[in-house]
Amino acid sequence: MITNITVQNSHLTSLTSLIASSVQEVIAAHASVGVTVPSLDSVEPGPFDGPVEEVPERLVRAIRLVEAACAQLVSTVSIPKLHLVNKANAHAEPSCLLVVTDAKIPDLLVGRPEGVHVDQLAAESSFKDADKLGRVMRLLAARHVFREVKPNVYANNRLSAKLISKDPLCDFIGLQTDEGMLATAYLNETYTTPPRVHDETPIQRATGYKLFDWYNLPENKEKGERFNRAMVGLGDIYGRGYLTKAYPWTELSGERTICDIGGGNGHVTMDLSKKNPNFKVVLQDQPEVLVQAKEYWSTQYPQAVQEGKVRFVPINFLRDNAVEGCDVYYVKSILHDWPDAECLTILQNIRKAMKPGARLIIHEIAISSAGRLEQLAEEPAPEPLLPNWGVSAARTFEADIRMMKMFNAKERTLEEYTSLCEKRGLQFRKLYPAGEMDLLEFIAV
Repeated sequence: MITNITVQNSHLTSLTSLIASSVQEVIAAHASVGVTVPSLDSVEPGPFDGPVEEVPERLVRAIRLVEAACAQLVSTVSIPKLHLVNKANAHAEPSCLLVVTDAKIPDLLVGRPEGVHVDQLAAESSFKDADKLGRVMRLLAARHVFREVKPNVYANNRLSAKLISKDPLCDFIGLQTDEGMLATAYLNETYTTPPRVHDETPIQRATGYKLFDWYNLPENKEKGERFNRAMVGLGDIYGRGYLTKAYPWTELSGERTICDIGGGNGHVTMDLSKKNPNFKVVLQDQPEVLVQAKEYWSTQYPQAVQEGKVRFVPINFLRDNAVEGCDVYYVKSILHDWPDAECLTILQNIRKAMKPGARLIIHEIAISSAGRLEQLAEEPAPEPLLPNWGVSAARTFEADIRMMKMFNAKERTLEEYTSLCEKRGLQFRKLYPAGEMDLLEFIAV
């Protein structure tokens, strides 16, 4: 019998139903490859812990539903003042993550499933205060990072095992919890008080330097190197193979040339070239970056170098035009580094090089708001979830804050990217979802 009270509580029961059905999807996905869902206590890689672009779409959707519904359920049933205190205290967790990654605690726990006492961990690590280390470990274990075997004895678990120092994810965690947290502390002050210098960023308010100038200081050399490794980790988070998987490259028959602008060592378009032998690549970046890129291609894909399938052309994309006459221009994670004015300059320098009908693929996050009235960049989440998927999409909104505090730049909505491109003679054609990022296709008109 359905009562009025039941109907009035449907905002809760709908969430629990979503959680239950989605968990069954997760179980079924693992059963399809003959395994159970890994326990948090396990340190062995699960069947879907490889490249994120290879995770089945049904499993990705189920995980997102669990994340979003669980978070919304907790926010709904919690006592508001206590829940807000939890949010205000959230800074403690990344601070503790920095402690354990800097001290290489996860490394010290490898191969020691019985656990190690904090006294021993302090003796073996650079963090020598056992009492304080124990308190850090206690908080992280309560947040499911590490397993507390018994009082003050800790072992790795499914999450902490990913924090070993050789994993590029560890470098990204270090970047976010070190200079990222430092900039966060100055976010409000920077934008509510008169700037000390033109276009001041929170990281600049905190350190006195723009980010890369700060990295160039001798005392920050190691942090600058960590930033470069962190970008490799970020590539793993977002998925390196989505360009080849998400876009319909079969539409481009015959010999085609792809211009990869600001592509670093060109690993993304290298993968594309390997899977499409009729494609040639023009890699454009700063001269010093191209030195490393040539070495990378010579070792990883020497055939392309020998057969002239790749060219290396230096560019300052704020000043120089791109190479003319290519069929596709590909720009990944570049525009989000810059305010609108600089983005328009970059787009203009690309558009000048494009022949009629040439395509521009912008590989960025296209963010969405929480309202149901806006046209979203992706399929909206089912009710009663926030249509933009809420907490399960929060990494994209956090990326936007990251760009703000480090560069005075931003992640943009589809409408914002379309507006910028239209001002430079580029017409939006289609959005292709690519994990937590998107491929935005524009045509030269």
